[in-house]
Amino acid sequence: MFCEKTMVVDARFSSERLGCERIHSHDYSVIAAVEGGTIQMNIVDRILDLNKGTICFIPAGFVHRILSTSMDFSGVHVLSMDCSILASSGDEAAPRNLVHDEKLYRRFVQWMQDYYDADEAMKGALTGSIMQILEQCGVDLSNELKEDELTCIHWVPLRLKKMMDTGVGADACFRHIEDKMPFSKEHCNRLFKKCYGTTIQAYSLNSRTERARLLLKSELSLSELAAEVGFYDQSQFTKAFRSIFQLTPAAYRKQLRGILDQSGTRNI
Repeated sequence: MFCEKTMVVDARFSSERLGCERIHSHDYSVIAAVEGGTIQMNIVDRILDLNKGTICFIPAGFVHRILSTSMDFSGVHVLSMDCSILASSGDEAAPRNLVHDEKLYRRFVQWMQDYYDADEAMKGALTGSIMQILEQCGVDLSNELKEDELTCIHWVPLRLKKMMDTGVGADACFRHIEDKMPFSKEHCNRLFKKCYGTTIQAYSLNSRTERARLLLKSELSLSELAAEVGFYDQSQFTKAFRSIFQLTPAAYRKQLRGILDQSGTRNI
């Protein structure tokens, strides 16, 4: 079933070898394809190899990270969409996060390249064609993320997650635990990690970085933006952002604005 108002959150290309090594998740789904080489990823409890000719699907809410990249790695196309997705593998032994199809892979990569260079009007028109590609991949999309199917929800981590999603930092969460909850910080952290695959502090960092990503569309300077979302300084912000998105905030903002470098290739 396809969601009626699926929208592209972000489309980018990165040739960075470093980054995305921190365990994290998103409230949107991610579709990725390498330009060349291999990325080894950990998605929830699976270790998968993303090779050329393969499309990878990471549903909203799934914790993941990059474990390594091959020596011949030449970049990865990353598409973010505001819905829950799940790839349907034709082979029961194959991971549902991967679709191996050379033709669909080429169509997806070409679509990404077209999207990079499109104006806003054309980007809207292109959304329909990506839906066709996903349909042929056998992908199920839904506007509703069934969180209880992805995690073993307990009221404590659920409350803490909601706090952090609204901008509350990890330190404030720990104070809330001490003042309002009948459990220790250590026990709450264990409950949180069991549900979400990451610690309270790591989730808070990821949440702040995601809010910063959205604010990069504004005119705030990077130092102002870092302070706005609760980082100590621009250096801490840059390090955290790169560990999740494989790009520095400055490079990400430059790519958002469609700036090309002097050689005419896209600056990543």
